[in-house]
Amino acid sequence: MQLDSAAGVSKPWRLRPQVSFDNSHVEEASQAEMGDMSVPDNDFGETQSQAQQQRCDSEDSERRRSAIRRHSSILLSSYITSMGSEEEEGSWQPSQTKKARLGRVLKSRQCETVIAIIILFNFVLMYLDADARAAGQKPAKWQMISTSACYWVFVVEFAIRTFVEGRQAFTSRWHQLDLCVVVSGFVEQLLQWIDFDSRGIGGIISVLRCCRLLRLVRIVRHLNHMRELTRLLEMTGSCARTLFWAFILMGFVMTSWAILAVEIVRPVVVELADSHGQWADCERCRRAFNSVFEANLTLFQTIV
Repeated sequence: MQLDSAAGVSKPWRLRPQVSFDNSHVEEASQAEMGDMSVPDNDFGETQSQAQQQRCDSEDSERRRSAIRRHSSILLSSYITSMGSEEEEGSWQPSQTKKARLGRVLKSRQCETVIAIIILFNFVLMYLDADARAAGQKPAKWQMISTSACYWVFVVEFAIRTFVEGRQAFTSRWHQLDLCVVVSGFVEQLLQWIDFDSRGIGGIISVLRCCRLLRLVRIVRHLNHMRELTRLLEMTGSCARTLFWAFILMGFVMTSWAILAVEIVRPVVVELADSHGQWADCERCRRAFNSVFEANLTLFQTIV
């Protein structure tokens, strides 16, 4: 009940109709609108991703094509290079194999032993040749033929070694020694063939014959597998400097004593020889201390 303020009468309650709003259709409409708005966004994203994927695919394909082109160019260049190298190898490989084989033969122990025996045989021929010429005789024909054969063996060995080692051979001291031996022997053979002995050039031939002794030094090169000989030569070489300075020191000491002998002993010797007739039958005794050189010789003969 409700009192009316104007009439003071109470009125019954009036029920107002309550209107309920259903928002479901509004929500559905909004969702539909949102859906309509989101469709273009999704289409744009998919289009963008597809374009990016296409770009990636095109880049990958371009990368593959460039790699294939690079690989094909490398294969072509390597093929051309291999063809050229095969042609070059076909030209110089036989010579290299020949050099290698000749080098192995020269460095073998059998070849070195044979050359050492030839050098020793040549030494015997030099011994017989020197004796024959000292006796005023000509060497036997077989000796001359054997000497020439030994020389040409040395020439062939020198030529083969030069062919095998090339320019590097001339940097070796042993090869330079071989060159001196070969050149001196060639000049000697040439002078003997022209017969220069009758023209007064026999002294040159004698010097060239003495150069044959250099061939004996080559035996050290060819017998390096003999440990005892190699060790002995190494010890001699190491002692050479010590021996040189020892001879120098001995020369100073001997010269000092020779000076004292000339100053002190010589007057006594002269007085004894003149006054008392000493050493009348010895010509050398009177002039033994006449000079420092004579005194050096006297002391050296007495001591050594």
